[in-house]
Amino acid sequence: MDFADLALQYRPYLVGFGPVLLGVLGWLWTLSSRRFQQKMASEAFRRQGDTASLHWGNEAIDALSEAQAVAEGGPDAPGFEERRQDVLWRISSLVDRGRMFFPNLDMEGHQTGPAFLPFVGKRGGSGKERAFTGNRPPIIDTLMYAYYELRSVGDPNGPTAENSANFIFRCRRLFVTALQAYLDPHRYDDLIDRYSEQNRRFRDDMIVKSGELGVVLDARRAGLLTQCEGKDFGWSSRVSADRRREILHEVQAEPGMCPPIDGGDETEETPKIEAAE
Repeated sequence: MDFADLALQYRPYLVGFGPVLLGVLGWLWTLSSRRFQQKMASEAFRRQGDTASLHWGNEAIDALSEAQAVAEGGPDAPGFEERRQDVLWRISSLVDRGRMFFPNLDMEGHQTGPAFLPFVGKRGGSGKERAFTGNRPPIIDTLMYAYYELRSVGDPNGPTAENSANFIFRCRRLFVTALQAYLDPHRYDDLIDRYSEQNRRFRDDMIVKSGELGVVLDARRAGLLTQCEGKDFGWSSRVSADRRREILHEVQAEPGMCPPIDGGDETEETPKIEAAE
């Protein structure tokens, strides 16, 4: 029996199966096309968010640059107090605006609570707004630390104006690094998952750097974060006691750090945190 005979014998089955096969192929094509369209729509939405966050980031970079200039001029510069208050107000506003793009994280580095729960956790027996539970993300920490430093410029027992400007410059550099990683300009045309394993490792590295920056600020300003009423530890609770001592010695050795900083909190046990806004 040749092929022609087989075709004639099974023709009724082939005729019946043909439409089914075409239907399956059409369904697969439709599914693939729909997924591609969803991915393109998701990418378009992501880019809209990136445009908004980039605009916010540019304003924050400008504010940090001005904060550095104000600090460098020192309290004796003409119009110092007016300029400082203006920059502090702008940074404070940028911090809360930034929460729209960078929500707080829990101690494991994950976003806090579901969006439909406006209040989670308790402090003093009352619920706390979800946007302010957990820890600030590192990119917001850089703004807050620059805010604290600028607010403390002029303290007779603190660092020199030049030293304060250098610290704010460090905050700005870390801010730019975090923002660039979030926007991911090197892979803008690749429709891939933003939260890849590489980016998760980078986020963890940023948490470490943010924690160490907080320890530096606390050492520079004699317990400004750990001894205040609100105890704004942030990610510094993850910094080991040995690393804290290393940072303290590094800060003491910086030019302009006179008088020498008190050893402060060098206990072996890392401070326990309930929540840091």
